[in-house]
Amino acid sequence: MDNRIICDIKINSGSLSSSGIRKGNHIINPIDFHPVNNKRLSAWAYCEDATLSDALSTAFMILDFNEIRNICDSNDSISSLLIESRNEGFEVIKFGKFFEDIVT
Repeated sequence: MDNRIICDIKINSGSLSSSGIRKGNHIINPIDFHPVNNKRLSAWAYCEDATLSDALSTAFMILDFNEIRNICDSNDSISSLLIESRNEGFEVIKFGKFFEDIVT
């Protein structure tokens, strides 16, 4: 993934957190105690609470799409944006309302 800007996000309230594997495999899956090794480059979480958004961004690096969708669908104040590695580029996947109109 290159260094281009894929979106410009401005928030007036709430919290936005990000986790990623760009710094190395520092996120450990608590199920198998191994570093996360998937195509997910970054996971973003938006919600009203900073502590929760931080925890969710890390969890969203590990969870599958259905689990993330269920979390976001069950709470209108939680949203997720994932950046997945695809061949020579990347794909942006969004769940929840916060990111709906921000990234295409």
